[in-house]
Amino acid sequence: MMTEHAPYQDQFFQDIQAGGFKKRSLLDRINPFTPFSSKKFVPTAKGQEFLDKFKKDTGKNLVVLPLSQKDIDKANKAYGFTPSGLYRSDKGIGGSRDPFNRYVFLDEKDPSLYTLAHEGGHAQDKNLIHGNDPYRMDRRRESRTGKSQIPKGFLNQFNYFGKGAQNTVDKEITAEKYATDYFKNKGLLKPAERQVLQYETIKGEEFPYDDYQKFVEKQKPTNYPLSFLKTYLSKTDDIFTPPMKGTPASIRAQQKAYKSFKEDPNRQRLYQEYLNPAFEKIEDMGYDTSNERNRFNRDFNLNL
Repeated sequence: MMTEHAPYQDQFFQDIQAGGFKKRSLLDRINPFTPFSSKKFVPTAKGQEFLDKFKKDTGKNLVVLPLSQKDIDKANKAYGFTPSGLYRSDKGIGGSRDPFNRYVFLDEKDPSLYTLAHEGGHAQDKNLIHGNDPYRMDRRRESRTGKSQIPKGFLNQFNYFGKGAQNTVDKEITAEKYATDYFKNKGLLKPAERQVLQYETIKGEEFPYDDYQKFVEKQKPTNYPLSFLKTYLSKTDDIFTPPMKGTPASIRAQQKAYKSFKEDPNRQRLYQEYLNPAFEKIEDMGYDTSNERNRFNRDFNLNL
């Protein structure tokens, strides 16, 4: 007798909601034992299940608060995208040294369960307790001596500033793994019914469940972490991008110079040596980076 199973679910797994926010009462807001916020998180059943698991696993309360516009603007300026969640490991209250609570911040309009699990992955990351910041010691030396710790020369500066992006990749892949593992264990990585029906209607064949599972478990979790390396290399390229202004002849000359820069074997070697350790580390965790390697090769003219 075949075991009955649901090959799909009502929603795409990243659209499943963790809850919503409602206004706090005045008494609740002035209560010294509640977070200083005008809104309170009300979890769904799935959201509460995750919060209970986090409490059981870590002994800490995972407190969910709305993401502020200030935090959104800051991320937009630094990384060029609007965040859906945030965890501040360095904060005394709600950060990685708080003995009782961990504060995570979610998009008030879309507090998804996947984002909650991702931020929960940061909140349980023990590496963040010790301040996972590659520039921390340099800042201390600079404040003590008054001398800049930034090295001289383009290559040295490229590697120095590149540590920040690599450090972010390490943190983000840890959080993505935590979220993906949670969804997999809960059976929530199934495709949405709409995805399956659209595919089977258009293609006239059964939905490729094995390929889908491989993608969401082994490939998709690498997209977001590696995007920080892509942003760093894009900003580096921007330094050498001509303004593309002037006469038509001048613009053609600038385009030719930029093409020559993109094809320079020294640039390719520099970028590949910078990227390879990150790709290898992620692959050692069991992930498939083939899609991302192809994207980097295409976007940066590399041969990873």
